[in-house]
Amino acid sequence: MQNCTSKPWCFMGDFNNVLYTNEILGCDVVHPKEVEDFMDCVVSAGLFDMKFTGFFYTWSNNAQGVHRKMSKIDRVLVNATWNNIFLSEASFTPP
Repeated sequence: MQNCTSKPWCFMGDFNNVLYTNEILGCDVVHPKEVEDFMDCVVSAGLFDMKFTGFFYTWSNNAQGVHRKMSKIDRVLVNATWNNIFLSEASFTPP
């Protein structure tokens, strides 16, 4: 039986959490402990962000000026097999 990690994997959606502590703007600082479980899951599954175009921040509170908050909580995660087989990229529209 073939190892499931050798098959192409693609996971996409609103993960409701940033993957890296620097993926926020105008929000409270994210402590590394807050992303640890998500990061462990992504790394252990051999996943990484698919190449993308458009906006880096995928969520906004729609406020203006100093009250605006943004973060990257939507993503498309793929494994190396997916990346080698499919020429694809995600596109993120304005939050």
